[in-house]
Amino acid sequence: MRSINLASELRALNLIKIKIFLRPILVLTVLLGNLAFQEIAVAVTINSGDCASEVTSSTGVQYASTSTDCYLAFTTVGANVWTPPSGLTRATFLIIAGGGAGGSGAWGGGGGAGGVVYYENYTVSNSSPLNLSVGSGGAAGGATNNAATNRRSNGGNSWINPSSTIVAKGGGAGASYAYGQSGNDADGNPIQNGKSGGSGGGGTEFGSGSVGGTSNQSSISGAFVYGFAGGSTSYSTSCCGAGGGGGSGGVGSNNQANQNGGNGGPGINTYSTLLNQFSPAFGVSGFIAGGGGGGANYGTSDNHVQASGGSGGGGGGGWKGNRNGSAGAANTGSGGGGASYSGWIQGSNGGSGLIIIKFAKPSTTPSAPTSLTATAGDGQATISFTAGSDGGSAITNYKYSTDGTNYTALSPTDATTPITISGLTNGTSYTIYLKAVNANGDSAASSSVTVTPSTTPSAPTSLTATAGDGQATISFTAGSDGGSAITNYKYSTDGTNYSALSPADSSSPITISGLTNGTSYAINLKAVNTNGDSAASSSVSVTPVAPAVSASDSTGPNNYFEPIRKVEVSNGKINWEPNRKVVISKYDPSSKKSTIIESVNGQLVLPKAKPGQSVSYSIMATDGTVLKEVIMKTKPNTPKIAKVASQKSEILTKNKKIAITAQWKKDDSVKRYVVKITLDNGKSITASTSDPNFSIITDETKGATITITAVGKNNLTSTVTRKI
Repeated sequence: MRSINLASELRALNLIKIKIFLRPILVLTVLLGNLAFQEIAVAVTINSGDCASEVTSSTGVQYASTSTDCYLAFTTVGANVWTPPSGLTRATFLIIAGGGAGGSGAWGGGGGAGGVVYYENYTVSNSSPLNLSVGSGGAAGGATNNAATNRRSNGGNSWINPSSTIVAKGGGAGASYAYGQSGNDADGNPIQNGKSGGSGGGGTEFGSGSVGGTSNQSSISGAFVYGFAGGSTSYSTSCCGAGGGGGSGGVGSNNQANQNGGNGGPGINTYSTLLNQFSPAFGVSGFIAGGGGGGANYGTSDNHVQASGGSGGGGGGGWKGNRNGSAGAANTGSGGGGASYSGWIQGSNGGSGLIIIKFAKPSTTPSAPTSLTATAGDGQATISFTAGSDGGSAITNYKYSTDGTNYTALSPTDATTPITISGLTNGTSYTIYLKAVNANGDSAASSSVTVTPSTTPSAPTSLTATAGDGQATISFTAGSDGGSAITNYKYSTDGTNYSALSPADSSSPITISGLTNGTSYAINLKAVNTNGDSAASSSVSVTPVAPAVSASDSTGPNNYFEPIRKVEVSNGKINWEPNRKVVISKYDPSSKKSTIIESVNGQLVLPKAKPGQSVSYSIMATDGTVLKEVIMKTKPNTPKIAKVASQKSEILTKNKKIAITAQWKKDDSVKRYVVKITLDNGKSITASTSDPNFSIITDETKGATITITAVGKNNLTSTVTRKI
């Protein structure tokens, strides 16, 4: 427990965004009249938005992100705690231990690189904060003739959750040398040999040589691990340290030529993509965990060069230009360089470790759609909208509500605008809300939009007509308005071309003007609403007439409109009494035209109809009263047979059959022909045809009779018979 100044601590905490955890619980203790507090753990929120995370210390924590992933880098040596974002279940870890120090004294071996662990899809949970620790680089020993103090320590381990086995082992320290001394260091390891570690440290000269340290990096189920042995020496003369083990390239070298130290083992460049997410990037040109170089001999006239550290930040070995060598690069886990020979020289420190965490951006429910607009349809509505954010997980469907409480998912699913909602009732007003759906659930409800489904109206029915002077008044029963009010009607006098009433009239009865008195019209109606026109109604017939003139009208004799008392039809003539004016309407079905004939002589010879046709006559008083109706029919022309014959062939004879053919002139007055063939044996065959070229196969016979009956368009007939 430590005493703290509450005011100063709170001021410090106010410099960063924090959220106080309840672990451990604040304990208030009164000691000798002074307030003392047990130190509490706080969580610092780093980054923002989708990548926001919590750690117990933000010092040395860097972050980066892409459109899909978040990255954290822990660079400060020591422990930390990371709380995964809510909903996150998997993360990827790159764990690099600290590199070992180079050996001191003389001819020090290069430090070994720290072990490396790469673990994909490690299970994490927001409810289980993850303890982690970044290993330090190994510290160089003393610069004395005491071998036990010339070598200090390996690099520190880096780990996540210390109780687990996810540990990257610190790199082994390089071997140290003290003249005339052997034996063990403070940890009980032979001083002339490199220490074991994530990658082993290099050895140094000792008589017949010394041994590089081995890798003690343990395998981890589900993860990739890296660690290699340090270099060994086998010099016959007193000289030079061997290089430390590298993270990927293997054993560090030894080099007796010109009494140079061995190079450090090369590092790893497999994870450059992770390293390069940060700015500046971690590692050295995409490499990490290089071994330290071994120390060279020293002499001003010797042609010595510095032993290279392994790629990835390994320190160079000591030589005449820099007797201490160089340290391993920070946050690379690379080994330090070993000391050269010339007196007692201190080696270089190993590089510190690094932990990088990669995790997918957490997803949540989507945002509500906005800017809804609705288009009414027949029993349905089409809703257009602007989609909200998908929350990091693709929108897979939408739900709709017509009451703001109960929501129905679209089926089949539809994840794009516009959507169509069916099963609605025409003429009913609906208030529509939408929710977007993704793997995490539903969005909040959108603002509402109102729509009333509708369609074109139904056709009017039960039409009746009242004739007027150049006009007709049509009464009817209105059909359904289809959910949208009927605004007008259209009429047609030919069943094809329709004219809208002007001014508009949306109720029964309507008046159609501009007609010709005495002309018969077949009137059809259509109802109109905002969606368009209805189907056509059934027709009703009407013949507009001029109004009757009163008996006192000075324009004609007083008895001009004496009622017609008698109308007779005889021998194609119409006779009526008294001899006053009548109006005769002639209707020709073949042309579908009406003609008005006015007569005042008391008699009219009715023109005959064309062959096979009919003509209708309506005899009316001048007030439009129908006095008599006559239909004149004429038989069709008798068929003119051009050829009748019977024919045989080998196949027909074999099957005791005969072909009978007939040809006659086609006549437009004929609707169809009925052909009857009567054989001598009494059997008859009857067929109907419109083709004047007739042929049939029948039983073999010595003789036959063919009868051709022409059926007119008025169903009257004419017949001709021939022997075959």
